[in-house]
Amino acid sequence: MNSGTYKYFLNGEPTGIIETFSIENLSDGSKLTRSTRDAKSFGTEFTVETIEKNGRFQNCKIEFKTDEIEIRANYDFSEKSFNVRREINGENVQDETFDLPENSIFFPLMRCFQGATILRVASGFSTVLVPDIQNPKDIENLLKPTFDERKAEKIGRQTIGLHQKFSVAAEADLYRYFSKNYDENSCFCIDKSAFLVGYIFAQSANKIWEISLECKL
Repeated sequence: MNSGTYKYFLNGEPTGIIETFSIENLSDGSKLTRSTRDAKSFGTEFTVETIEKNGRFQNCKIEFKTDEIEIRANYDFSEKSFNVRREINGENVQDETFDLPENSIFFPLMRCFQGATILRVASGFSTVLVPDIQNPKDIENLLKPTFDERKAEKIGRQTIGLHQKFSVAAEADLYRYFSKNYDENSCFCIDKSAFLVGYIFAQSANKIWEISLECKL
């Protein structure tokens, strides 16, 4: 798959949130992925660009925008550590190196990475490094690294309850994914290429999010 578009639904209704991605294989054997989440209807927009080589992230650049601020972050990875540089409205606010925990993986926020992340968690990688976007108003902590202990398990090939717009549902496996945000009331559908093709996420009893991969090439 070289490109695709995810659409977000809330309680069965379109939200206007659209997430696009494209993947390019480079001449040096690395993979360049670009993804943009247009959530202007919720006051935010952000773009992620990653470089992977030999199955490992080498670099991740993130640009996060609201009506008031623009925050950029650059994550550079080595074998056992990573460096984070952040800017808020063009001003440097962080340049810090961290140790990578044992048994950890990096999740660059976007849905095109989520299927592979879930599969790796299911295989035993329990600590997930995630740039913080939990509260867009918490400017001090936006895009700072956070660590979350997660679990995942395959529960079958059913897709009942997921939005029916994604095209490859019949070829996908269903997973539970447990973290501080996700519990047994959420499920994730992943195809044979390790792409997320849809999920249902119960944020609360009356706030049900669904995501579908509506086109891919």
